[in-house]
Amino acid sequence: MTRLSPEEKRLGEEWQADQDVLRSLRENGDNPVLARCIDVSFRASREALEKLVGCAGEYGLQVTQLVDLDRDESRLDTTIIQSTEDRAIRALTILALRIEAEHQVEYDGWGCVPETGSLQ
Repeated sequence: MTRLSPEEKRLGEEWQADQDVLRSLRENGDNPVLARCIDVSFRASREALEKLVGCAGEYGLQVTQLVDLDRDESRLDTTIIQSTEDRAIRALTILALRIEAEHQVEYDGWGCVPETGSLQ
């Protein structure tokens, strides 16, 4: 039996959660090849997140807001423009987990609205 490293296990768990979001998007008419803004969030101390704010652009992320949740934890909301194709979302999740490890923050997931390509 092959044992997974903690990183592989975490990626597997995140990918499973991603599959649920992707399934919901598809059920709501999402065209996965269309690029759109995808929200990506992280949680940590304000100090740790402020450091991430300073280099978010290096990861292709645009900072949208830094919100204090309580006195010990804050949330950093960012966006990235990309498709919701499986390979693109998997790459986004890998990137977010890399950011988590490099900056001692907690990846809090991604989300977006379905993009149908319709003008309505």
